[in-house]
Amino acid sequence: MWVAPPGNTRIFPNLLTHYYSTLNAPVPGTYTIDFSSDNVGNVYIDGTNVCSWNDWATQTTCTVDLTPGSHSIEITVVNNAEHPLWGRNPGGAAIRIKDPSGNTLLSSGELDQWGASVDCPNGTSWFSDTYECK
Repeated sequence: MWVAPPGNTRIFPNLLTHYYSTLNAPVPGTYTIDFSSDNVGNVYIDGTNVCSWNDWATQTTCTVDLTPGSHSIEITVVNNAEHPLWGRNPGGAAIRIKDPSGNTLLSSGELDQWGASVDCPNGTSWFSDTYECK
């Protein structure tokens, strides 16, 4: 499932899109991140890049050691403008973060847990109510 604002049908071609959330790590240890992006994506935890990917058709798995507590999660994605219609070029990311025991703590399927913004071009601004740069 792609993380995207509800009702989003824009592809945001060649613009940097940010998705952000918070992860509560219950125990110290190695956490697993299953990740895919369309097209180029990165996962940051507490500001550090912990996972990168650039193949929308497959996924990668990364690991990161975390301490217990709250951690900021940011995903950045750039969608290459290969097709102008969202149905054929949706752009976005899919992610699942699992604790050391393999329990899913956060995923892109939980859309209410994610915020989003876009780095708009030419001095325009992101409007989250209409999901557009203007």
